[in-house]
Amino acid sequence: MRWKTAFLALLLLLLLPGCGEQEVWTDQTPTEILEAILSSYSETEQQELSLYLTELFPGLSGFEEYLSQIYQIDPQTVVDACILYPQGVHAEEFVVLFLDSTESGQAAREALSTYLENRKADFYGYAPDAYAMLEKGEVLGQGTYAALMVCDRTQEAAETFASCFQAGTPPTPKVLPTPQVKNEDGSYSFVPPNLDDMTLFDIGPLLEAYRSGDRSALSRKDQETLEVVDILLEQVIHTDMSDYEKELAIHDYIVDNAGYDMGLYDEGNPDPDSESPYGVLVKGIGTCRSYAVTFQLLMELLGIECQTVVGATYQSTRDHAWNIVQLDGAWYCVDVMWDDPSPDQENDGSSRYADDHHRFFNVTSRWLATAGDHQWDYENVPEATGTQYAWKWDTINPTPDTP
Repeated sequence: MRWKTAFLALLLLLLLPGCGEQEVWTDQTPTEILEAILSSYSETEQQELSLYLTELFPGLSGFEEYLSQIYQIDPQTVVDACILYPQGVHAEEFVVLFLDSTESGQAAREALSTYLENRKADFYGYAPDAYAMLEKGEVLGQGTYAALMVCDRTQEAAETFASCFQAGTPPTPKVLPTPQVKNEDGSYSFVPPNLDDMTLFDIGPLLEAYRSGDRSALSRKDQETLEVVDILLEQVIHTDMSDYEKELAIHDYIVDNAGYDMGLYDEGNPDPDSESPYGVLVKGIGTCRSYAVTFQLLMELLGIECQTVVGATYQSTRDHAWNIVQLDGAWYCVDVMWDDPSPDQENDGSSRYADDHHRFFNVTSRWLATAGDHQWDYENVPEATGTQYAWKWDTINPTPDTP
């Protein structure tokens, strides 16, 4: 899951345009900076922007590919980011990046400048209104920050961006988890980042109450959770289904009906229910932990062996959780959260939608540890070697690596 520390750990030396050689710093995350910039927009205006802007940040599937393929920025140099990128002929775009060094910051700003010029060339003579807005676009920041603002109020955005930084010497930074050394097999050693409380919701009482039929001892929210489970299993699961078909149906139900709790990125403002199956099944919001325990709950109710794995991602620098499931005696890895990269995207039945939302479905431990950049206690978690029930990728859009 994504870093949500206060980012005193990411304090920097930043030379903002017009500030000369003055030393400045910030304790705000890229998400918080972008929220400050967007606060000048009315609620109606923000809703209109949300219709054609898609959010990307570390932890979402496709983030690294977008950085490298669209912006030509090395994702390994990006410590944190918040991106709102446009669809179709819309020009509005907001990018705030925190880089790992001043050299990386300079490279990112140059890449964003090149990207902006290419966008202008693409729209010139084709979409005059979009081109006019791109003409107002600005690349901001120096030091270890880089930002791109393309909107109808660029000057105001630049002023807000500058206001997020303070003059003077920054406080002593907190030590962050160090990226682990890459092993010969392409995996990374696992050292728990311990940035987040990774305590898992206890699904034991829910399992016991469901199986016994006595729900009187459960809390109101847990009772409501099982009421949704009753409906879900009746509507989604059929008696003639194989275990694999049941697993796939549950995976797809969660992906299609839940989304990530974006309140986690408003410091101290997560939904209190987002860590539980109640959040995922009743309210439609969750985190990697609640996605995983909800998936495990439903698997166990269907008689399918499943475990929740607490580990890390991004070279063992960020806490994360996912599942392993056993089918016909073989283990498979499943990361439902990372298969839900665009919570608001409707299931249109297309093969591209299907592939995007099954990249981490029934993969091997080897694939997850290398191409999937997941880390865990390799010695004490069953190794997933099964391939029979791996996702059958569309031949037009195949997975880049063999599961």
